[in-house]
Amino acid sequence: NKVIYIAAYGSREQVYSKQELEAATDSIIWAVGSGEKIETSRPQDCSVQSADVIQLLRDYADNTLCPENTRLKTPLKEVDEVLVMGSTGLLKGMQASLKQDLAALFNDEVKIIGTVGSPMQCMMKGVCGQCLQWQIDPESGERTRAVFSCAEQDQPLMWIDLDNLAARQGQTRLQEHLTGLWVDHVLSKSG
Repeated sequence: NKVIYIAAYGSREQVYSKQELEAATDSIIWAVGSGEKIETSRPQDCSVQSADVIQLLRDYADNTLCPENTRLKTPLKEVDEVLVMGSTGLLKGMQASLKQDLAALFNDEVKIIGTVGSPMQCMMKGVCGQCLQWQIDPESGERTRAVFSCAEQDQPLMWIDLDNLAARQGQTRLQEHLTGLWVDHVLSKSG
């Protein structure tokens, strides 16, 4: 197998486990939304300033992404599997783009998986139901079945009901905000 990884961060200060990522991949496209680029330590890697992962895929396919790097030449048509991990906005953008121009960049047999970041509580695979998430039929857009996403986080991207996911994530936003404030308060007192 060959692993090409697009590592997208807001800034270079957010990078973590760089050596582990390099050890697990054949090449990495390091991307930052703003600020200084991430320094590469391998000749097969590339560093850019871009906040748009979908555009990075287009540029990669057109050979305009780091054109000086001749080691980034695996055509997307040869890619068998894509794992998309990121915000619900990224997943929605990928779904929409795959219905348009992005589909032509991959082969017809490519398996595109999205990671569902739904709220989770018990982590016991279906006990509490907090992570219940709908799947849809990609052709009709109709809901087909509910799944416990803690037991099945990685799902075919086109099956994920992202509107439902966004609504579920919104249900815990206040709780997450309050927890963040409490953790900040506790840490500021202990330091």
